[in-house]
Amino acid sequence: MQTPSPELVAGFEQENRNTIRRNFTVASVVGMVLVPLFGFLDVKVYPEHATEFIMWRFGCSAAIAVFLAVMHTPFGLRYYRVLGVTLVLLPAATISYMVFRTTGAESPYYAGLNLVLLVVGFILRWTLRESVVAVGLVILLYFAACRLNGDFGLHGFRLSNYFFLGATGIIVVVGNYWFTRLRFDEFRNRHELDQKKRQLENTLQELKRTQDELITTEKQASLGVWSAGIIHEINNPLNFVRTGLYALRHAEKHLPESERAEFKEVMADIDDGVKRVHSIVEDLRSYAHPKNETLALVPLADVVRVALRFCSEGLRGKVEVVPQVPEDFHVFAERNKLIQVLTNLVQNSIHALEEKRFREGGPRIVIEGRAEGDRRLVVVRDNGPGIPPEHLEKVFDPFFTTKQPGKGMGLGLGICYRIIQGFGGTIRVRSEPGEFCEFTLDLRATPPATSDDDAS
Repeated sequence: MQTPSPELVAGFEQENRNTIRRNFTVASVVGMVLVPLFGFLDVKVYPEHATEFIMWRFGCSAAIAVFLAVMHTPFGLRYYRVLGVTLVLLPAATISYMVFRTTGAESPYYAGLNLVLLVVGFILRWTLRESVVAVGLVILLYFAACRLNGDFGLHGFRLSNYFFLGATGIIVVVGNYWFTRLRFDEFRNRHELDQKKRQLENTLQELKRTQDELITTEKQASLGVWSAGIIHEINNPLNFVRTGLYALRHAEKHLPESERAEFKEVMADIDDGVKRVHSIVEDLRSYAHPKNETLALVPLADVVRVALRFCSEGLRGKVEVVPQVPEDFHVFAERNKLIQVLTNLVQNSIHALEEKRFREGGPRIVIEGRAEGDRRLVVVRDNGPGIPPEHLEKVFDPFFTTKQPGKGMGLGLGICYRIIQGFGGTIRVRSEPGEFCEFTLDLRATPPATSDDDAS
């Protein structure tokens, strides 16, 4: 049989301790009730000792009550095993005294000791060691009572009484031993079931996350094919518009002076529109055809400084930024793309913080780098309005945005997703509406190991 782990044994000991304490309470109540109740036997069997024995019975009941009170103190909780023997000795000693005071081995009161052993076996449910000690003390007390009464032989009533006490004791010890074994097996099965349940829950969460990543990847792959075609269709007429704008600018000198101001304003609006279309096309191109650049170990602190410099206009005097990145903290990535990702995340935080009114404190962005095994986590967290739960699964979907029209196409986070995926990492989001939003980049700490086949 496999040796149980120390953790399993400690867990069972704790549960067994709680069970024994509850059993002590039940056994104490039984003792406080039954010991005085059997006083009617004293009146019928030994009327000459009735008063004395009833006083002893009530004294025993009071002592059990004191024992029960002590068991609920810190001292009793700590030394409950040693004190538990007292619970057996109190009624056993009382009955043995009555045997000594009456007819010794011929006294029918020896049956009360069998009841004490039954309490040990069916209520206290002790371990093997404690059961052996309790049974041994009960038999020893009976033996002492008989010897002090002058009974020295082992025949007749004496022999049968010792035999039945011993047999009852053996049954109690063996029964408690197997009962403890069964309880331990049941506890171990529950412990293993709990472990498998936790493993299953973790596996299901992992499968759900993998499924979400696969769905997002499939969406983005489909968008990449679609974007490649539409980029070509947009660029051709866009080039014609640019050529036309160039010609119109040269025609400006032939216009009357009074019309040139309006002409320049219209040309500026057209030029802004063309630049916006060009920017959208470039975003689609980056999304559909990400460039494969060399990955290397990049100092994250330097990347954060550059990204914050790019966002300085939106941060200056408005948002508190707390970088928590050691200077020697490196991640395996491509520097410029990682700057692009962090810039996008910080810009999103700035826009979100503009939408929240702060009663206490102010807008805050924390950028943290921390190590977890062979992975490096880059966390960007703001105390803005957060993301509604129904939107969390869509934030990396292409063209998904909650911004006002004209303030974003919803490609930024999708591009970030593709970039981080290209690094061999993952990006995930966690948020609590009204409290915070947190993006975590999970990246490699070192280049992936090159197999012998790849090397050859």
